[in-house]
Amino acid sequence: MREDLPASIESTSHDLSPEALVHLFKIELQSGTTFLLSQHGEQVWRGETYEDVPCNLVGIGQHSDAKVNRPRFSFANPEGMFTAALYAGDMDNAWITRIRILKSDLDADNDFAVRETFQMRRIINISKSVAVVELRDVLDGQNFDLPARRFMPPEFPHVKLR
Repeated sequence: MREDLPASIESTSHDLSPEALVHLFKIELQSGTTFLLSQHGEQVWRGETYEDVPCNLVGIGQHSDAKVNRPRFSFANPEGMFTAALYAGDMDNAWITRIRILKSDLDADNDFAVRETFQMRRIINISKSVAVVELRDVLDGQNFDLPARRFMPPEFPHVKLR
């Protein structure tokens, strides 16, 4: 067994039932380039191959006082592979989609997945081994539009027009 694994991974390495939920990440740059990352080894789903790159998304949630969380996405940066793109601004405003899918649906190639989309906003830390960026929700910021919605009958029978 490897000696450099964190205790949390080492403790689950002999479990009889592996994690049932698989996290896949899709990073779409403004230039059209797409990176497909997986935390659980190389995965093929819906005709796309998600590469085995250690990554983690933390800080998703809501506060009771209406403050918006700004999650952090950390991913492996082996030998500075993403460093040039981060510093050149190629990854500015990139869209990051977290796809959560059950292992059984992944194996059966079913499209029963929960997708959450975020926008990469700022770089927090870059090293030769790890890059950490701050994400924002789609509605967090000044550059978004809400779709118009009309509350009228017959869709809303309790609304009266005068």
